[in-house]
Amino acid sequence: MATQASPACVTETTAPALPWPTFRSASIAVFLVSMDSAVLFAALGSLRQAFPAATAASLSWVLDAYTVVYAAMLIPTCGLADKHERKRLFLVGLALFLAVSAACGSAASVEILIVAQMVQAVGVNTRPAPRGMTNHGAGMP
Repeated sequence: MATQASPACVTETTAPALPWPTFRSASIAVFLVSMDSAVLFAALGSLRQAFPAATAASLSWVLDAYTVVYAAMLIPTCGLADKHERKRLFLVGLALFLAVSAACGSAASVEILIVAQMVQAVGVNTRPAPRGMTNHGAGMP
């Protein structure tokens, strides 16, 4: 006598999600940030010419404001990522980073550029890289 398995005993197995789309998007984000930083350092001489009234101290704040806010926002953005969907936070941060990059490019004064750099640092912290492997460590081989 043959018996049939009840539907409650049958479990569906799904293939694990591939980690490469996450890795690819995180890599692109890291590249954007690295490129932004490199361009900013390389353009320091051009910034001096574009803003002749700016002092060396105010121009150094263009670089320093980004770094200070970036470091200060590491822990809070990790908390936000834990409380909210990481992908959504990443996309919001990426949009913020790109929008503020345009604002940096069209800044009319050093002060506006400094504030834009500070806001840009907040957007950068939503990318997976500051949190290292905690964002996608379980998905990577």
